[in-house]
Amino acid sequence: GYEDKTGLAVLRKSKHFRTFLIFDCLAFGTSAAVMCIHFAITIFPAVKYPRLSRYAEMLQVPLVEFSIFWMIVAFYGGVQAVLGENDPSNLASWATLYLVISILVPLFFIFCCTMYTVKF
Repeated sequence: GYEDKTGLAVLRKSKHFRTFLIFDCLAFGTSAAVMCIHFAITIFPAVKYPRLSRYAEMLQVPLVEFSIFWMIVAFYGGVQAVLGENDPSNLASWATLYLVISILVPLFFIFCCTMYTVKF
């Protein structure tokens, strides 16, 4: 929603809405970086540039993971901003955040452990 006189967002002063905006921008930025890497891989084929291709492929995984993580934090901030702090349905947003983090954190550590075993 917005205010009729100024057209500004009603939730603009909410700390949860600002959290949503910050992490949504981070998620968008990392997603855009992954798309640029995809385009770079098609422009610079692996046959001519094998090292660049390997580095680009290795960079995609953590960027996608960060993007997903920040998107989830942004979703949580948005839910908090809309529902309010004392709403009983906030349990669903906490459960969502917990489940996704419990999946993404081990995947990130597995990636970090296996990333350095690749030989160039």
